[in-house]
Amino acid sequence: QPAFHRDRIANYAHLMADFSDQMTDRWRDGQTMDIHEEMMALTLQIVARALFGADVSDKTEIVGRALDSALQRFTERMSLMRLLDRFPLPRNVRFRQRQRELDGIIYGIIESRRNSETESDDLLSMLLHAQDTDGSQMSNQQLHDEVITLFLAGHETTAIALSWTWMLLAQHPEAEAKLHDELDRVLGSRPPTLADLPNLRWTEMVVKESMRLYPPAWRVGRQAAEDCTIGGFQIPKGMQVVASQWVIHRDPRWYHRPDDFLPQRWDGDL
Repeated sequence: QPAFHRDRIANYAHLMADFSDQMTDRWRDGQTMDIHEEMMALTLQIVARALFGADVSDKTEIVGRALDSALQRFTERMSLMRLLDRFPLPRNVRFRQRQRELDGIIYGIIESRRNSETESDDLLSMLLHAQDTDGSQMSNQQLHDEVITLFLAGHETTAIALSWTWMLLAQHPEAEAKLHDELDRVLGSRPPTLADLPNLRWTEMVVKESMRLYPPAWRVGRQAAEDCTIGGFQIPKGMQVVASQWVIHRDPRWYHRPDDFLPQRWDGDL
């Protein structure tokens, strides 16, 4: 929890603005690019620096490829395809190779921090110094698992939300113009800070509406720990139960004109 204290979030906001400036400084008018690749690289660098004090700018392609592979494997394990995991199929060989590449980077970050004489107060340092009630500390494997989880949670989901937002703004020039007007009025030519968020109301509504239409996590799954009944349905122990927020967000019972991009709905106008 201390890693996500308000003061820490303010520092992370500066990092986000700095990395974003570095990215856009490389862009040129008329240039064609894969915006999702750009967002993936951006969020990966921010997460690595903010939470783990690591520079992965030269490893974004390797890490991104490995994380994509890991997420694909997770999706497959929700189906019968997991029965094929033990066979030396090309997809399995590729997954294990990418897993080894990612493990090498993460264990390298952990080892570098263990050997560093410089004190740091980021999340990785907190994890390294954390002690259980019996005085024991996390093993390298436990640290690796924590880092992997936070890489996935803070990297890919954010990149997806940004990518869909840019697409929606490109399709709705009136919403984009209103966004630029707000940014010009509140920020001028300076980078944003955490203190600016309350004054960026339209920006917030744009992001909320983008995530309503295209939630980065489009479903949530749970496994029943015991036999139970939900909504009149018998759920046996061990069964996977999946709910899709993508479906709920597009249900006219809950949202007026659910398939339309209408940021103003978050201001109570609809």
